[in-house]
Amino acid sequence: MNSLAIYEAKKILPRIKAILSMKDVRKGDFRSWIKQNKFDDDMTKFYTISDDAIFKLNTHWTRAILAALPEKFWSCLEGVNQLDLAGSEASLRLLSTTWRGDCEQKELILHQAARKQVMQALFDNLSEPVRSQYQEMLSWIEKPGIKDGEVFGDTGFGWMLHRLEIFLEQKVAQKDLDWRIRFCVDESKTTPVDVRQKFSEFALMETCDFIERNCEYGKSKFDTPESLLVLLSVNMSCNKKVLEYAAMNKRACEALEMTVSFLRELNAHGVEQVPPEFDFLNVKDCDDAIFRRLQSWFGHNGEFISLGTSFAKHMTNSDIQLLVDLSRELQSEYIATRGSSLSLPLDQVQTAHSSSTNRFIFALVLAGAFYTKARTDHEFVVGKNASYAVFPDRKSIKQGHQLTIHAKNMLLKAYGLIYFGGQGWNLTPHDIEQYAKGTETRRSHIQLALLLAVKGRTCKELMGLYEAVK
Repeated sequence: MNSLAIYEAKKILPRIKAILSMKDVRKGDFRSWIKQNKFDDDMTKFYTISDDAIFKLNTHWTRAILAALPEKFWSCLEGVNQLDLAGSEASLRLLSTTWRGDCEQKELILHQAARKQVMQALFDNLSEPVRSQYQEMLSWIEKPGIKDGEVFGDTGFGWMLHRLEIFLEQKVAQKDLDWRIRFCVDESKTTPVDVRQKFSEFALMETCDFIERNCEYGKSKFDTPESLLVLLSVNMSCNKKVLEYAAMNKRACEALEMTVSFLRELNAHGVEQVPPEFDFLNVKDCDDAIFRRLQSWFGHNGEFISLGTSFAKHMTNSDIQLLVDLSRELQSEYIATRGSSLSLPLDQVQTAHSSSTNRFIFALVLAGAFYTKARTDHEFVVGKNASYAVFPDRKSIKQGHQLTIHAKNMLLKAYGLIYFGGQGWNLTPHDIEQYAKGTETRRSHIQLALLLAVKGRTCKELMGLYEAVK
């Protein structure tokens, strides 16, 4: 049996095809591609790397570290392919710094460490002359997060892909800002979804043109050798990001269902706007106002509590206090991450999302999670219990558990739906579905740009793009 047959017997070729997204390539053609590019030595090295990963994790290690795209679960939105139905293969767990219990903590740490080890091994196994040329592009780089102690890692190329995402978002934001200035749109009003969607389409076209130009430049400019290990590394970085966008799409669907359902119930009780009492409060007074308002609505003998309705179960004081605390946490995180709109200076971002009125919306989405019994997918699939409650149960409250990343992501998206999907401080669901469709389109555009940037590219093309964006 020749060496290639051994790799096939060990299922190494299917694993490579899944990482490179070459599932439609016939086996014979794939073998010819490997021989033509003289990748036999890289195949041997990758077999060793893969075997080590299997020992640390299991035979599904590529799935565990989001290294390979699934062969199905693609859908089409407005003519754009997107990976949004990937089920348990899509997760935000590698971006997480929170967990439920010691077992999940160990699993999270194991997966994050395994990804780093695989990516580092791909770089370390390059021959010396090749390694020196790809040092900056494939070396592992760790950067701090927004909270003390948070550290996130990726290769230089992985961080470049992050900047490419920002590149597209900046183009959307700039077009949006120009349009708003041109038509003198008040800051309290959001840009219409159909207008913003056109900006995203234009930004995608410009980003794709930028990618193609720099990949073509790389072909003529660089003399970097082709390497299967390099291609595997950059494709793993791309696959992780695309799968994370798929997970975000799923959280957005969960947020939409929860938000529309809960707002309709509030509207039925006469609540269609943020109560005026939340204007211009300091943090302490806002805490107290949220507690009093939710206690009057949802507490014991609250005015909305009624058997046989969605509000049959009252919230305890500890439930409401947790909600108050979590709303403060969510607001801070939103401002530090999502709320940092690329179309607004930082001081305007603070103004847009840091008020006591905004804070009440964060509290409302938590109340929505409580009363709709909202659930989200486990970051790690656990048997038949593939989902968990977004609002922490009372046992979790006593144990001091924090919101984990899927729950937090879903709640932040719910806030965005209410804040951007309406006008002013309205709490009506009329325009929310349309807004959600627009944000889903933009995420699919980013997925498409990432795939175009990496899939089917040569090492020279990838180096050209890396040098242009880094």
